[in-house]
Amino acid sequence: GRGLAGGGSFISPASVPAAVPVDALRDLDEALAIARETLSPAAESWTQWALCLVHAGQGRLGPALEAINESLRIASAIGHREWMAGSRSILGLLYVELFAPGLAQAQLAQALDLAGKAHSEHWFNATTGGLAAAYFLQDDLDQARACLEAALSPETPMDSTHQRTCWARRAELALLEGDHSQALEIVERLIDSAPGMESGRVIPLLWKLKAEALAAMGRPEEAGWLLRTAVRSARATGDWLLLWRLYASWGRLCGVTGRAPEAEQHLAASRQLVDELADTIPEERLKDSFLQGACGLLMTSSKG
Repeated sequence: GRGLAGGGSFISPASVPAAVPVDALRDLDEALAIARETLSPAAESWTQWALCLVHAGQGRLGPALEAINESLRIASAIGHREWMAGSRSILGLLYVELFAPGLAQAQLAQALDLAGKAHSEHWFNATTGGLAAAYFLQDDLDQARACLEAALSPETPMDSTHQRTCWARRAELALLEGDHSQALEIVERLIDSAPGMESGRVIPLLWKLKAEALAAMGRPEEAGWLLRTAVRSARATGDWLLLWRLYASWGRLCGVTGRAPEAEQHLAASRQLVDELADTIPEERLKDSFLQGACGLLMTSSKG
């Protein structure tokens, strides 16, 4: 459990980041050894799932895929329905990050089915957030909205990790639909309700979404401050998977406000991170999918 703190925004993007332990991988390697010594395949599956989160959050996408596939293999072999749901949910989310929405939907649909059979609201919400993101990649906002409406109502609280993630996806949907005031309202509620939120703490994804809403509403100075702060926080925690997107958003903001040299600086930082992340992906098809998707987003950012 201590090792999970190294997963960054990949596990809980709308929550206050935990303090990263000295060596998350060492903790999880030790947990894996204990699980094997005690002949506990369920614990081994869970630990591989946790290893995936840490690898992904720290930008090692190939090892993340290897760990989550091993988690799924073990869970399937012992018929552990909850860990099967969890593994498929995270595998689907990884495919979203790799800009492979078809593969993501296939895994997430199975995860939703398993979550229903296990009567697990936890995995239902976790999977719903990922499925909405897969629909975003396909510009299918109607399906994304229907997906989120199955998990959220106006009375749904913002207390659990995955409820908060679904609300963050709802803010993203509002941004994509051009409803910037609604996006801002949701994000500010998420920030205000975040457990452990104290002065000086930062939730990089929420800072990014708030900045994008403010920029669209003609408040670029506030947006720039938020993105600068989010980048600083993500760099401090080693959250490389989110950092390249933060730099892309910052570059776009600088571009639309007429600061071309600064825009290019941030976009170059984003491209460098994309290349570094791609180098960790051994499967050429997924590597190409990631590079094409990321480059498409960066081209959009460079045009403002």
